[in-house]
Amino acid sequence: MIFNYLIFLHWTFFNGECVITYIYKKLENPGYIPGSNLHDNELKNSFKDNTIIIDIFTVIQNLLVILNFYIISKRNKISPYVYIPYIIIFELYFYGLHFFEDHHINDSCILFQETIKYTLIFGMVYLLLSTKFNYHTPKAKS
Repeated sequence: MIFNYLIFLHWTFFNGECVITYIYKKLENPGYIPGSNLHDNELKNSFKDNTIIIDIFTVIQNLLVILNFYIISKRNKISPYVYIPYIIIFELYFYGLHFFEDHHINDSCILFQETIKYTLIFGMVYLLLSTKFNYHTPKAKS
């Protein structure tokens, strides 16, 4: 679960961009600023005429991330107080970025990302503490 938090958290340090994509774009253009062109990548360019395919794959990917997080949480008997906020934050962040233009210079977007970033850091600390103190879903009394 911490791994999921860390992957999600790293996006906030690169203005919504994956570090792998950022490195690729930086190699192509040494002056590239993270988040300045989130929607330009080779996969999307391959389907320019069918952007709906990319949207469908993106929704499926997001659903699989959420499902994975949910299954891991249930299997490990993690409290919904731990995994539901992550799911909500994930959705808010992913879909919230679509409301901003010029992610790398938009003050509102930067504030939005910083809020998400510190919420995720707080969530990771909470998750680590809840794991340390064995805060799991209460078991039914038999």
